Amino acid sequence: MTTKFTINKLNKAGANMEQDVYSDGSASNRWAGEINGHEVSFLDQHGDVVCLHARVLTDEDDIQSDYFAGSFFDSVKWCIDYCQR
Repeated sequence: MTTKFTINKLNKAGANMEQDVYSDGSASNRWAGEINGHEVSFLDQHGDVVCLHARVLTDEDDIQSDYFAGSFFDSVKWCIDYCQR
């Protein structure tokens, strides 16, 4: 998936994707947005999407038990369907 395609699909679903920014003001390669109480994020690697991830906003990672909240997706459609149920 290309980054541009993924951003357009997620924005149409209501995510309002925004690129994260480092503390020095430079742009990072991580994009994030929110759909229906879920945070959706992915990394941009030279114009391609990697690590498309969604999690419920209230769900937190637990480093003590090695639990990482959310799920990774191979398809933007599957990600959107997961967030809209």
